[in-house]
Amino acid sequence: MLLLIILLLGMAARVHNLGRFSFWTDELYHVVAAQSLLESGEPYIPAKGEYGRAYPVTWITAFVFSRFGEGEGTARAPFVLINLLFLVVFYYLLRRLLSPWIALAVVLVLALSPHELRMAREVRMYGLLQMLYGTGVILFYFGLEGECEGRERPLSANRFPPSRPLLRQGLYLASSIVLLALALWIQPLALNFLLTLSAYSAVMFGATIVRRGVRGALISRYALVLGIL
Repeated sequence: MLLLIILLLGMAARVHNLGRFSFWTDELYHVVAAQSLLESGEPYIPAKGEYGRAYPVTWITAFVFSRFGEGEGTARAPFVLINLLFLVVFYYLLRRLLSPWIALAVVLVLALSPHELRMAREVRMYGLLQMLYGTGVILFYFGLEGECEGRERPLSANRFPPSRPLLRQGLYLASSIVLLALALWIQPLALNFLLTLSAYSAVMFGATIVRRGVRGALISRYALVLGIL
């Protein structure tokens, strides 16, 4: 019930006067490219040529234009829905990772954050990037460390726990790689995940040395990740 109330508040804040203001400069890149995509089949921008950056955003905009007509509210509505979907997904992931109350608190902040509201109400790639990247990172963590299911999980230095089916963790890892690849397609900043993963694995590798010695660290998952990277 609390989650539903938060989502309703967030939706009200996102749709209020959604189409009142004209497209601003960065939005127009996708809007003009979407119009060109409908007219000629190519996302073309005058004086710039073919515009392939964050192509899914252009495609989504062209799709809603073709179904519901062109307009500021029409173009922005899909990205409001994407942002609300992210809040739902993020809540359930954080609930398993941390706790229900922490997940609700985080979602409440995101639902009413001015920065989040602005990002959700514009025809840009960042809302879609947030959903793909944020979901992908947490699923990768589940694949690497196992699910927490709302309970505190000690720093794990052993190999994949035998109590957790490798198939499930493999599915988490595969899903996260797909999502992160899509995020990278939309925005090269998603490559920062590799830096974050390297830093996390290095810190955990050091913690494993302290807890289990060098031999234990060398056979840990963190050594495997660092070796791959």
